[in-house]
Amino acid sequence: MLTLSESDGKLYYDLWKPLLDYTNDRFHVKEHVKDITHAQDLDPREI
Repeated sequence: MLTLSESDGKLYYDLWKPLLDYTNDRFHVKEHVKDITHAQDLDPREI
């Protein structure tokens, strides 16, 4: 099992939602979701 350093973990979570937005924009995974990065009501477990 790999454990990230604190700084790598923070970087991961800083990039996670913007990468989901990019992927969704590029591949149209969920048409009704337009801005995952700034959405306040999304459950991370459902994402």
